Amino acid sequence: MKNIGIVLFVIITAVLSIANKGGRASDKNTGSTGAPGEPQACKNCHNGNIVVNLKMYLLDGVDTVSQYEPGKKYTIDVQVLHTSGPVPKGYGFQITGHKAKLGNSGETILNLSPNTPNVKTATTSSNRFYAEHKGTSSTPLFKIDWEAPAKGTGPVSFYTAGNGVNNNNDDSGDGASKTSMQIDEKINTSVEGGLKNEILNVFPNPARTHVQISKDLVSVYSNYQLISSEGKVFYQGELKEILNLDQCNSGVIFLNLFNKANSSHQLIKLIKID
Repeated sequence: MKNIGIVLFVIITAVLSIANKGGRASDKNTGSTGAPGEPQACKNCHNGNIVVNLKMYLLDGVDTVSQYEPGKKYTIDVQVLHTSGPVPKGYGFQITGHKAKLGNSGETILNLSPNTPNVKTATTSSNRFYAEHKGTSSTPLFKIDWEAPAKGTGPVSFYTAGNGVNNNNDDSGDGASKTSMQIDEKINTSVEGGLKNEILNVFPNPARTHVQISKDLVSVYSNYQLISSEGKVFYQGELKEILNLDQCNSGVIFLNLFNKANSSHQLIKLIKID
């Protein structure tokens, strides 16, 4: 009877270990990426002497980018890099995204899709959407297609975990790692976005420490942003007749004006001088 119990324990352990080969969201209805609200990360179980590191990139064609343009299609590359210890015989990964700043919970990103055959997608009972390995992968590279959300969504964050495994049908000896990245929405500073140099409504221009906004503009627009040509936000808030430029870098900056519906309506080019 004791031997039967041991055999059953070994069988159950093997089944549980093998189950994750299909992806943790698919097989266990949960995530292990380290995203807010998840119960654990892969490294909680896969913490053996295989040592791996994880890299994640957002690609626009072949170029790595750190901002997204609303509605544009991108590729996310996840690489599980072997750094030391036994060479892995296989690889796995999982990724999820939130419409929120890094470390904050938010609406789950749904429009992730496989780009390579070793990737599939799954939704858990908590309505979190994941892309993950489709069986143990022989290659450490996983590619996922992503279509950026609509204008005004703001920052999004991706969380991913990956492992290198020894294929012994057990967690022992395997290694895992995790990483994350925040992708900010790119602010359009082109002529298409309504670029204007309003000499009469915003003055002086060029300016050193502050600019004065005409009463006409203040009566039409309720909020503003002062942003760099790269999209960095220096100031934002309620539009007033005097705007401070102290924290802005010298050079070209933009005054982005919003109406009461909080939709971008006018962009004005300013010159900050020392």
